[in-house]
Amino acid sequence: TEEDRTISLFMNTTWQTVQLTNSNLTIETTKNDTDGNPIAVLQFPVTQLTPGDNITFTTTYNVVSKPRLLPSIAEVFSGVLQNISTDLRDQYTKEEGPWLVSNSTLRVLAHDIVGAVGNETKVLTIVRKLVAWIHSNIAYPHPMHEVPLYANETLTEGEGDCDDQAILLITLSRILGIPAYLQVGSIYMPTIENDTSTYWQGHVREVAKKIGWHGWAMVYVPPWGWLPVDLTYLWGGYAEPLDAITNAAVTSQSVIQYMTITKSDYVASSRQAREFLINNDFYVFLEDEMTAETSAQDGFGEGFR
Repeated sequence: TEEDRTISLFMNTTWQTVQLTNSNLTIETTKNDTDGNPIAVLQFPVTQLTPGDNITFTTTYNVVSKPRLLPSIAEVFSGVLQNISTDLRDQYTKEEGPWLVSNSTLRVLAHDIVGAVGNETKVLTIVRKLVAWIHSNIAYPHPMHEVPLYANETLTEGEGDCDDQAILLITLSRILGIPAYLQVGSIYMPTIENDTSTYWQGHVREVAKKIGWHGWAMVYVPPWGWLPVDLTYLWGGYAEPLDAITNAAVTSQSVIQYMTITKSDYVASSRQAREFLINNDFYVFLEDEMTAETSAQDGFGEGFR
């Protein structure tokens, strides 16, 4: 299908510039996906695979990652819920994709967490309380889950990895009228030479070379705008809840923003892919490698490939 032939083109932001520098298959078209991420559709030499057949493709990207500074934040200077525009609320607080905003259990939880400070309306204070609750009540699983969880499942299990915890935070934020969405990226990890993992009943084997994949929340906090909120990977560790913003992994140049999830059901798509591969006896081999360039192409920032 076209989905099988689609690759991401990563994100170009004020923090990073990404170029697709090589593909062993011709690009048929480029466009944006449902969430607005740039993607490319490749031309495959065949339209079907019969038992025993395989197809391989390789893509290479060059990235210039620039210095990253967040604004200075403090609860005393935080805007309130009423400072969030109707347009932002309409776009980023709805129930769509994996965000189970109408789930009664999650709604009660969200209001219980915030209720401890009465009629609190400062957005940064609300986010701090959500982060603190998740940090105290949701454990990181070992081993990690093979597919992402919906927020109610993370709550029931009492554990969740990076994207599971981010999905929970995003859902609780949306329930309270705070715009939020998921972001995913890759992390340069030079000490990882060959990390091999096999999952989905052996139907997927993945080799990671100096790279890790990670997910975090993006939350709108006036007057500063969109801020990363990372619940599981912090530079300098977690001493207090606002460290989830100020020490978020994405503030490092070694993290490359890959894509955002705003409305597509990322959880359902992962589960459907798993079911399809297992039921139809397909096998997928992935190899991701990230290397640091000696100098960035424009003399400003770190270079990655």
